Amino acid sequence: MLKIVKFDNTDVSNEVSDFEQKYDLQLPDSYKKFLLKYNGGNTPKSTFKINGVSSDIRAFYGFKNATKEYNFSYLVEMSYFEELLENHYLPIATDSFGNQIVITISEKNNGEIYFFDSEKSEYEYLTKTLEDFFDNVKSKKFVVRSIEERINGMKESDIDIEVDEELLGLWQSEIDKYLDGKQEKVLLD
Repeated sequence: MLKIVKFDNTDVSNEVSDFEQKYDLQLPDSYKKFLLKYNGGNTPKSTFKINGVSSDIRAFYGFKNATKEYNFSYLVEMSYFEELLENHYLPIATDSFGNQIVITISEKNNGEIYFFDSEKSEYEYLTKTLEDFFDNVKSKKFVVRSIEERINGMKESDIDIEVDEELLGLWQSEIDKYLDGKQEKVLLD
């Protein structure tokens, strides 16, 4: 089952309506419910393997209060966004390699989930519904370790890495990213 650290969903309802109007599309009901409740979010330690496709999921896209890199306002600037929409696919999440999890937004196959391989520009069918996709995602419990815990873990494992300002900055940015978030199961009802 998918676990997520949701983005702030304040005023998401207006953002969803504006998005549908701007791009003249109707989001599948299940996806709209997901956006209204979670506004996307980070999905640390989440993976899936469906029909021979396996990947991780970095985050689901959101509106307004979502982080920049996982915000629809940032996504629409990507070169592939318009092409995906023309083919009746909407990116809903991304993996570590920039591949996209997409949902169909056509009358014929509305709400089906596909994997878009960005290098091959190919779509791989995953599931009939968003709920089925969520059920196929495996999320491990994610605990943000403090800087001290990380340093102690390295010492206990005899890892010889210099803890410099750059590494401390990376660790602190991860800690800040998840500081106020709580990993929770995605439930649409």
